[in-house]
Amino acid sequence: MLLILLSALVISANGVFAAESSVTNNTNVVQAAQLTSTGHSYTLYQVQDAAKRVKVYIETNKKLPAYVTISTQQVKMPDFLYLLVSATVNINSGNTGSISQYSFQNPSSSVESLKSGYIYKSEYINLANQIKSSMATNGNAPSYISTSLGNARYESLIYMYSRIINYYGQNKVLPNYASLNAWTGPVISSPTNGTTNTPKMEIIVSGTGGDVTKNSYIKNNIPSSQITSQVVSLAKSGTPMVTFGNGTGPKVMIIAGVHGNELPAQIAAMKMINYLNGKTIKGTVYIIPFVAPSSTAQNTRLWNGKNLNSVANVAGTPTNQIINKAKGLKINDLGDFHSTQPGGVPGKNSVLCTKSPTYESYNIAKYISSQTGSSLIIYSKAGAEYPGAVEDVSNLAGIPAVTCEVLSSHGVVASGSVDKSYNQMLSLLKYKNIL
Repeated sequence: MLLILLSALVISANGVFAAESSVTNNTNVVQAAQLTSTGHSYTLYQVQDAAKRVKVYIETNKKLPAYVTISTQQVKMPDFLYLLVSATVNINSGNTGSISQYSFQNPSSSVESLKSGYIYKSEYINLANQIKSSMATNGNAPSYISTSLGNARYESLIYMYSRIINYYGQNKVLPNYASLNAWTGPVISSPTNGTTNTPKMEIIVSGTGGDVTKNSYIKNNIPSSQITSQVVSLAKSGTPMVTFGNGTGPKVMIIAGVHGNELPAQIAAMKMINYLNGKTIKGTVYIIPFVAPSSTAQNTRLWNGKNLNSVANVAGTPTNQIINKAKGLKINDLGDFHSTQPGGVPGKNSVLCTKSPTYESYNIAKYISSQTGSSLIIYSKAGAEYPGAVEDVSNLAGIPAVTCEVLSSHGVVASGSVDKSYNQMLSLLKYKNIL
């Protein structure tokens, strides 16, 4: 399955087509000699609308449609692939004019051999140019295209570019990358007893980005894996969020890094991302491992001079945007994970909660406390002691929330603190029976 996500990382492609397709080295040159015009052309809006419908059809029926109707014309899938890649190239170059339809044949076969991963913007633009050139030269759609992830088949290309153009239609900007899985049918829907979907990644707050690996504690303690690299790359552009599941079932949000120099929870969140990757779960988990990656990179508590755990009630701040995101997603429970200094407040492994206006906050905290040995700290009413804290603003918005703390001096990682924070996160998911 392909998921459209945001990132800033660019990977070059050295792809070539199957033997039946001749590809020029200059991907900006399209040999038009063999193009057969149908006499029809479509606006970018019409192509966007068709892309949305093809995307929905594939996800519903697990196969390509025979054609898609644009205006009054039944457009075959090879022709539609050409429209999609042309639209992608045009949008990238600032051309939003109409796109002509040409007639192409289906590929003689469709084969695929690839690993799951991400096709970044520069690569899918490059591939779109190659597809245009190959189709114009050969008169048919390619059987497959070689990408940085392996060979992606014809059907996968249509699905990917349908999602790309649909994303543009919704956001008026091309996505920075798309995830790519083998077509295999495709298996798009989730099992009824749990979801093992490829995680979705996106930027939910801009202006916060930074290279978190500049913080040596982060670099040396986060798991070494492909998904870690992808999250780290994404964080360079802003606040990343990783989604496991398809939006159904209990929905839990895990937040770390509200204070950039509180490191154990951020490392634990990355550990949790790696743990959930490919695991069957009963619900949906949203993880924000670095609220302010630039602060994490600098190992500093504040972001642009602001304590983000006191301004979640201020419109436009990163934490306020996260609360709004949680409301839009209809999150059931939210956990904000921190670390506390020895001699500070609360100065011990603990879980904080309130009983009003969401009594569920207390129930969550009581469970996590019982499972992890964290001290239970109860406040009567959200917003009274900490009016701009993420937990309080979330509770006031009707989303039951807790704050979990582990003992570790700021700017460093105390022995055992990452595991303690991770176990608090794990307990939150178990409370909702997601695991």
